[in-house]
Amino acid sequence: MADLNELLQKIDAELDNSVARLFELARISSISTDPHYKDECRKAAQWLTDDLARCGFDAALRDTSGHPMVVAHYAHSS
Repeated sequence: MADLNELLQKIDAELDNSVARLFELARISSISTDPHYKDECRKAAQWLTDDLARCGFDAALRDTSGHPMVVAHYAHSS
């Protein structure tokens, strides 16, 4: 639980940057119900994978029979 608290404190300290990153993700037209946006869904998943990795997560993009999914684990070592 201490690791989660450390992560949340870091996010709070960088709130403006966190909000800017959220808006950057939201600008990707990843409308999953519309097949025309398939590439944008992958782009959003890759963006999220990269961003989580920058935050210290072990993150991976995984293909599925539909849209890709992002799997991430946070294992902070002291």
